[in-house]
Order: sequence, then C-alpha cells, then structure tokens
Amino acid sequence: MAIHYGILLQHLGKKSTINFELTIKLNNLIGVRPCFGRKEFIDALNSMPKDTVLNTTTFDFAVSLVKLIAETITVIDPLSNKILIPCEDNMLHSIKKCVYDDTPWLTIDTENKYYLVHTNIPNSVAKTVGIKSLRQILLNNQSSFEIPCPSPKSLVSKKDNDGSLLINDIAEVAKVMSINEVCFFVDENTYATESVLEPSLAELQGPSVIIYFPRVILSSDQLTWLLSRHYQNMNDGYPEFYGNSISVCFGLTDCLQILTGSYLHMLDPCGKYFVDNNSGKNLTPKGKSFCFVDTNVLERFPDQVNFFLYTF
Repeated sequence: MAIHYGILLQHLGKKSTINFELTIKLNNLIGVRPCFGRKEFIDALNSMPKDTVLNTTTFDFAVSLVKLIAETITVIDPLSNKILIPCEDNMLHSIKKCVYDDTPWLTIDTENKYYLVHTNIPNSVAKTVGIKSLRQILLNNQSSFEIPCPSPKSLVSKKDNDGSLLINDIAEVAKVMSINEVCFFVDENTYATESVLEPSLAELQGPSVIIYFPRVILSSDQLTWLLSRHYQNMNDGYPEFYGNSISVCFGLTDCLQILTGSYLHMLDPCGKYFVDNNSGKNLTPKGKSFCFVDTNVLERFPDQVNFFLYTF
C-alpha cells in the first residue's frame, strides 16, 4: 500500500478536516511509503507470473509499469537488471535477454538468443530502462571496432571559404603518398535515412563533398598516420605534413567517413553521432570501423553507403 500525500492535499485543499500530519506519522510507524518508487514498480513486475502467457489486463499493467520505471529512472544500476519486460510472445522476460527492434526494414531471426520487446513499449522507453537495440546487437556481430579519433581542439579552426585550404592539403597528401590522381565530387543528392548504422547518422545523408583516390586502399596504420599530426610519437617511419592532412575535411563535416578496402571508417570528434548505449550520453571523441566484406553490413544497412555506391 502507498499513499501520495502531495496529490491528495492538492485535490482536497485547505477545507479538508483530515489530520494529514497525524496520518503521515501513523503510516510511517507501520511502514507505509509516502509514494511508489522505481523499486516498487520493479517488485510489482517480479510478482507477476513468469514463463506463462499473460492475460490482457495483466499484460497491459506490466507495460504501464515499464513506462513508469522509465519516468523514474535516473541511472542504469544493478537494480535495473531485475526489470522484467513484456515481449512479443506476451510473456515477461529478463531485461538482459531483451532487445527492441530499431531495424523495421529487416526480418531478423534472433535464434532464441533474445526476445523482442512488445511494440506497445516505445523504443525510447526501452532505451531509457537499459534495453539493447537490435541494431546494436547486429553491429556487434559485424566485426566493428573502435579506432583513434582526433579531439575537437586539435582540428582545423581556420575558415576555408573558397576551398583552397582543402585542395592544397589534399594535394599534399596525394604528393606524399605518390598518388597521381585525385577526384573531387560535389553530390547534391539526398539519400534514404532508414537503414543507417546509427539513427543519429541519418542527418549525414544529405549533400556532400567526396574525395576519391583511384586505385588506393588505406590500411589502418596509414589511416592513423594521416591523422598522426594530432598524436605524439606517431610519425616514426612516416613523413610529416606541412598542412593538415585529411583532417582538413573536418572543416566541412562533423563526421568524416572513409570507405577503403574492406572497411568503412567513421570519425566523430565531437561525439555527436556515436553515443554510449548504457548512459545515452555523447562520447567525445570516437572513431569506429565497420567491415562490409564477408559480413551482412551492406545487406542490412544499405542506406549507409548508398552515396558511395551512387558516385562510383
């Protein structure tokens, strides 16, 4: 039992003859809480039948409890691991075994490893209570890994109004790497935004500038070298640049995408696009690489690389 005295006082007003102070003291003595909290909502979920299909009334109540937990949660802690989630099979399952479906364009068999959260629970609620997304699970199985990324303070701050800085610095990269041809494209198209690697990357599907080095494949070490002016002791064995190397591109974008060899490298120095899955907060800075050879990345997330494929 629990009584929220603030709400009662608001509705009854000053005319009430009930001695609320005495009532509150009495309830405190017998252990009645002044209001429900997250722990009580979680306990209520755990008191429901498990390993059985819930009737409509109980199921709807469970959905409401999860939404209330999302409203009261402030941090993902050990208590959150006790949350039970209503899933598509109309049963309650541990939050550790649940995923919410943020890939509606795909038909995925989770192979009984995970249970899909019921559609009555919005993805925003599922994310708030600490449930992993199906997109996150798929990418973790697609040979993705983190790479070094420059900090915002180390990047180009000089304005490049006419593009001369970009052209000069990229020309120096070509010269140092003995590249005989460099192509610049201005792509004014806007591409689909649904099947991208992260929902926040959708805003990058608009017009872009593409720089193409024909017949050149960069290794991970070379990519680090091209950004090495931002790191100490990383230039051993490589020539230094007088200009900004490929980091000059950050004068045009907050998230540099490099498609080379078997990988799509994405550099997010300001932490705008890749966020921590548990806290939901931005990470600054962060670089990620995704392998698209011998994986299902191109099949599952085609919109992410459509502008590369369209250009070439």
